[in-house]
Amino acid sequence: MKASRYNIFAPSANGFLGVNLLSRTAIDLSSDSLRVFHDLADGRLDLDGASSDPDIAEFMEALINGMFLVPTAFDELDYVRNRVATERFDESRLGLVIAPTMGCNFSCHYCFESHTDARLSEAACARVVEIVSDRLPGRENLSVQWFGGEPLLALDLIERLSGDFIRIARDCDAVYAATLITNGHALNRDVAIRMSQCGVVDAQITFDGDRPLHDRTRRERGGHGSFDQIIENIRSASDLLRFKLRVHVAPYNLESVFELLETLAVERLSEHIHELYFAPIFNYRSGMSTQAYAPDTRRFLTSEQFAQAQIDLIREAVDHGFRMTDPLDVSYGICTAVRADTLVVDPYGNLMKCYKDVGVATESFANTLNSVVQPRNERKWLDIDVPRDDECRDCSFLPVCLGGCTKQWQEGASKDVICTPLKFNHEARFRLYSHELEGHRSSVGRCRASPTPRGQLPNAALARLSIASNRT
Repeated sequence: MKASRYNIFAPSANGFLGVNLLSRTAIDLSSDSLRVFHDLADGRLDLDGASSDPDIAEFMEALINGMFLVPTAFDELDYVRNRVATERFDESRLGLVIAPTMGCNFSCHYCFESHTDARLSEAACARVVEIVSDRLPGRENLSVQWFGGEPLLALDLIERLSGDFIRIARDCDAVYAATLITNGHALNRDVAIRMSQCGVVDAQITFDGDRPLHDRTRRERGGHGSFDQIIENIRSASDLLRFKLRVHVAPYNLESVFELLETLAVERLSEHIHELYFAPIFNYRSGMSTQAYAPDTRRFLTSEQFAQAQIDLIREAVDHGFRMTDPLDVSYGICTAVRADTLVVDPYGNLMKCYKDVGVATESFANTLNSVVQPRNERKWLDIDVPRDDECRDCSFLPVCLGGCTKQWQEGASKDVICTPLKFNHEARFRLYSHELEGHRSSVGRCRASPTPRGQLPNAALARLSIASNRT
């Protein structure tokens, strides 16, 4: 046996929190436990002899089950590649990201889209339904994400297509679920009821900071702020939809984000929000003439800079009672664009792989309304390799980020942007998350084992962390 190359250990309240990034498993270890682990991994403690001691045998079983210890001949990099291939080419699931319109009632300065009044035509809708009818039989799940523009400006199209999707899923004995990416301004209770009837379970809404800044950056096209209306909508509809808040972070709004958390706490929004997470704003627009994702320290944070801010923000959010995302549930896992059986449909009927390419016909690989086919635009997403380069190959965080966002790689972004923030703040994030694990021990099972013949009982409770593999 040998120690996994993807073990991460961080000090915790109980001693040390160990995380194996292959299995997404966490284990609490005392100092004695950690010492015995290293003795086992380095061969200083004979495995056969150790296994005869019931306490150490139980401890070894926990380490092996969590992949902290792996067989000497086990190729971990090959395991990562196989896991990626299995999930990317999973034929049990059909996924769609649909932007029924490019229109938007907001005018956010950083938006990467070119807003128009384009909507999916009747013919394009019919063709999308036909694609689902053709591809869903034999699969277990159909997932749809409504995107835009602002998708609720095409509420009629969402309802019409959802009815067809739900019917097809029922006929195919497949599970149907939908999510909504919205600015939240139009998502009042009546609309939330209609979305729930369309099979929408989750709704993601973005904030840019506290009320004054949010109302300057995420304002209606008429110039009116949106903050208070969004707060009221969340409060009135949280029994119908699970709300996930995405909070943008940039150099110019960091102070305002802290103020936002205070305001949301005063408004008792933690009772209505299923999950909250922080995300950096990127220097990207479709068709940028200069290099996309290029550094600009006044407006954008590097991954390392964001990682530092993220810890302080998470602490603040947890103190205010908000539920945070799993630290391994990162956005650059198995994303929509590299899944073979996920399609992005834009309002012009174009089919593409990445949601950032909506409205960019030159990035589509086909169109629902004509015979134009550009297979290279599909293959460039499906032919990517993991790891991407030698630096990624040697990185302990490869199983989490899988080399980073493919779109950023295609645009020539630097590692300052591509690398996962977890690379820079994992110890602090794992310490924060270990406190949350304490509240979930009873639901994930408990494994206690002694690492020494003296019978000293360490805290070796294993807890399963969620695998980031189902984001669309």
